[in-house]
Amino acid sequence: MDDQGRTPSSDQPILYVLDTNVLIHDPNALLNFEEHHVAIPMTVLEELDKLKDGKHTVAAECRQAIRLIDKTLGDATPAQVERGVPIQRGKGDPKGKLSILMNKHGRAEDPLPSHLADNVIINQLLALKQGTPGTSVILVTKDINMRLKARACGLEAEDYSTDQLVDDVSLLSNGYHSVSGSFWDRVCKVDTRQDHGRTWHRVQLTEQLPHAHINEFIVDEQGFVGWIKGVRADELLILDMHQEPLLHQEAWGLKPRDVYQALALFALLDPDIHLVNLTGAAGSGKTILALAAAIEQTMVTKRYRRIIATRSVQGLDQEIGFLPGTEAEKWSLGWARSPTTSKPCTWMTKAPMAAWTTS
Repeated sequence: MDDQGRTPSSDQPILYVLDTNVLIHDPNALLNFEEHHVAIPMTVLEELDKLKDGKHTVAAECRQAIRLIDKTLGDATPAQVERGVPIQRGKGDPKGKLSILMNKHGRAEDPLPSHLADNVIINQLLALKQGTPGTSVILVTKDINMRLKARACGLEAEDYSTDQLVDDVSLLSNGYHSVSGSFWDRVCKVDTRQDHGRTWHRVQLTEQLPHAHINEFIVDEQGFVGWIKGVRADELLILDMHQEPLLHQEAWGLKPRDVYQALALFALLDPDIHLVNLTGAAGSGKTILALAAAIEQTMVTKRYRRIIATRSVQGLDQEIGFLPGTEAEKWSLGWARSPTTSKPCTWMTKAPMAAWTTS
């Protein structure tokens, strides 16, 4: 299986053709197709050239992609560039080839009008497919509409998914396990002990929890909350947590509204947990609770001396967020808008937040 999740025939060469948006999305994309042939249409190089000027993120990605293409092609002759130049990968042997597809405009048999760059690329690939019947030609693009047009013309087209760590969000851990009924109905053996005012259970279950990990929580419908502190093949070590104290904990005046927010805040305030990953829908309170926990541990407990808030800038030039506010109001504070919008709310003791999870 190759990087695109396909299982190609071993005796049929594959030519992957990269669209402009793929190289902007991942400037190193041409290195991710293993032993296969990678081609970049001249139209894509022209679009990269138009977008490379400026200080915005897209321009920087274009320049990085152009530098890698130039480094890979090196001193190759025009004929070699058209046939394919071996792609050098570090100190190992070259793997795969990179070529540039030259534009051929105005052919009478082209199925699509050539006034659009996407159409020019599709027409070019259709001609290439007809001229090399033994080669599988595949267009790789992030543009859904372009993929649809290519497939309508009889051309294989795929999304670029090499850099996706998880292709289904449901596969991510929630950070907790919800148990129907009572958790103790699943326990066949338990050894309970008290230690410094804490209750520990070493349990064996009749039905194992799927993918249980240390620092995950167990929540049942009867009010039991447990914190997994040890995992073995046939048993779990669980710290018994009480819901009442969890729901009354505070961070810089901010209180959780349900047990799931309480567990997230508990994890954020625990000095033994070095990394907490919060997931949830837009507006569910991930930023505000994380900031409240950071301020509490910096200003009150003095555990830390500085807070560094960062956020990804990719995509912010197209998306301005889910929460209320005009475009001008959101852009007035630039990239740090989400943390700075949450900061005034940390002074309130009641903040409207929906349930969210920690993992």
